[in-house]
Amino acid sequence: MYKITFLPDAENSFKKLDKPVQRRIAQKIDWLAENADKVIHHPLKSLPDDLRGLCKVRVGDYRIEPPHKLKK
Repeated sequence: MYKITFLPDAENSFKKLDKPVQRRIAQKIDWLAENADKVIHHPLKSLPDDLRGLCKVRVGDYRIEPPHKLKK
């Protein structure tokens, strides 16, 4: 299982969301933490070198951008 942490700006934005939306996003983050090794990542295209390999997961109108180099 992986440990998920928020960047400060992301945490502030998350706290401003409605509680039901926060729950949906939190559930997806928890699922990703448990299943990151099983998820097939499709890297985003046309990114600068420092962001190459980045992917995103959609939750309704919101996106979760997990790091492309996961650490347990």
